[in-house]
Amino acid sequence: MSLTQRMWDITRAHWNEELERRGDPLEQLDRLLAAAARNLREWERLIYRLKNHVMTLQHRIEAGEEWCKKREGQACLALEAGEEELARLALAEKARAEDEVGAYRRMVLQALKTLEQAETQWIEMERVYREMASKRELYLLRMESLRLQQQLTSPSAAFRGDPLTSLQRLEEEFADREREWEALQQLRREWDRPEGRMY
Repeated sequence: MSLTQRMWDITRAHWNEELERRGDPLEQLDRLLAAAARNLREWERLIYRLKNHVMTLQHRIEAGEEWCKKREGQACLALEAGEEELARLALAEKARAEDEVGAYRRMVLQALKTLEQAETQWIEMERVYREMASKRELYLLRMESLRLQQQLTSPSAAFRGDPLTSLQRLEEEFADREREWEALQQLRREWDRPEGRMY
């Protein structure tokens, strides 16, 4: 066996080993989609809880305002009856209730701000999820193309990809594999030319 043939066999074995070492990118994408779906459901529950919190605070504001009106009415009645001490107590209770209503209003504003941020984040998460789901079909077709190309070059080699952590890494993985396959084909074309062999 010639030196170049041996080098070619070692190179091909290394590439096949690398391909076998990697996991299937579609499995990784499916895991990412499942994790994104779980995150979306958790975020929806959070948004639901925030909306309930806002509603509870708004009910407290309404009840506090009613209490203030009631105490103000009691103070007026006490003044008309000449009961200044009772009127003073009713107005003091009204002032405390107004302070509580003010605190509830501030909490509502903060909760609404948090709710708006959560809804904005949810919209972005859903957009990313839909993008990943729509690209899955494209990746499936690309993987099938790569598998068929590999079967043409080495029918017995199994094709598996490296576990990826993001959609961008999946894109890079496919591009790398396509370049590797093109380089392999170029080497084979050069090898098959009579002047390319070194016997």
